[in-house]
Amino acid sequence: MADEEGAVSDEEEIAVGPADIEAAWEVLKEHHRRTPIILSRSLSEMTGSNVYLKFENKQRSGSYKFRGAFVKIASLSDAEKEKGVIAASTGNNALAVARAASMLDVKSVVVVPTGMALPRAEVARYYGAEVRYFGGSYGEANLEAERISKDEGYNLIHPYDDEKVIAGQGTIGIELLEDLPEVDTVLVPIGGGALISGIAIAIKAKNPDAHIIGVQASGAPPQEVPSPDGQHVTIRRVTSIADDSTIRMPGKITMPIIRKMVDTVVTVDEDEIARAFVFLMERHKTVAEGAGAVPTAAILFDEVNHLGKNVVCLISGGNLDINNIGKIIRQGLTKAGRILQIRVQMEDRPGRLYNLLESISEGGANILEVSHRRDVPDLPYGLVELNLTFETRDEDHAHQLLSLIVTAPGTDLVEAE
Repeated sequence: MADEEGAVSDEEEIAVGPADIEAAWEVLKEHHRRTPIILSRSLSEMTGSNVYLKFENKQRSGSYKFRGAFVKIASLSDAEKEKGVIAASTGNNALAVARAASMLDVKSVVVVPTGMALPRAEVARYYGAEVRYFGGSYGEANLEAERISKDEGYNLIHPYDDEKVIAGQGTIGIELLEDLPEVDTVLVPIGGGALISGIAIAIKAKNPDAHIIGVQASGAPPQEVPSPDGQHVTIRRVTSIADDSTIRMPGKITMPIIRKMVDTVVTVDEDEIARAFVFLMERHKTVAEGAGAVPTAAILFDEVNHLGKNVVCLISGGNLDINNIGKIIRQGLTKAGRILQIRVQMEDRPGRLYNLLESISEGGANILEVSHRRDVPDLPYGLVELNLTFETRDEDHAHQLLSLIVTAPGTDLVEAE
């Protein structure tokens, strides 16, 4: 990072400058949605700082990626626009390219992995793109998009490693400075790096003392990859709730910018992301995709030292696969102690279930699910097994309930989560 040993030197040129972002702003400003920024009372009280949320999940196509896609496609010559554009994506880039291309009257093709969520593919079609399925990962889809680009003449739109895309994402920094000139810390999701690169360039051009903090998911940490020269380095397969930031290799263009201009990168785990997702739904009535929730997770779990006085936490997008919402909510509530799952074994005789329910009633918990089984393998003779799921207020309430359950006559607690 900017202050770490091994960072690129101050003399080394980077590919995008403040003038590029200003030019991108002129292209974009009449065509995008200026997204709201609001003070989060809850996060401010937790931290002692003024913490603001920037809602890029309200952007066209549902994420910040529209900015870069529009600027890139608008920069093409008339002859290039006539040929059309193509992009590979697992979600946001497909939607952004499809929406931007339709607004500019350019044909678009998006290549998506066969496992991509069907609702996202349908939205891309709704925006006007031709959707082609290929492979089982973004990498395989991208190779196919490159092949189609060469064979059929489409202009390939890279999701992050492109100067115009980086400049387009950097327009968020211009908006932030116009709406909150006194900002001194910005937390940004980090994957391929176009978003944080553009924001860092825009913010530091006006306020060199501002801190730019990248937040990555533990299941998808591209910035842990050693790459002093900014070259592509293949890393292991990555998976995360923050699926829009699961990048297997850092960008050749973005990595030098990140190392020179980003002050630090912190990491949050999957449970923390899930809890941040629930927090944003409950406190701010907004749906953030996994990558969009990682900056909030960093604040909620105190991953950042010295936040500063005026902090912006970027919610980068809201294109969550609706089929996964219930799973993420349940994970977040479980890790917050608001859902408790237990397995108990009890004597199989009259009155024992009543004794257990009395203990549960005393604890004031609500039973969501219960199953009662005698056919469990290796279950000792004369016992039955119960699996119960409770709704609890918090971790303290969950521990209180457990202490009551273990006192129920004839009942042994086997497992609790």
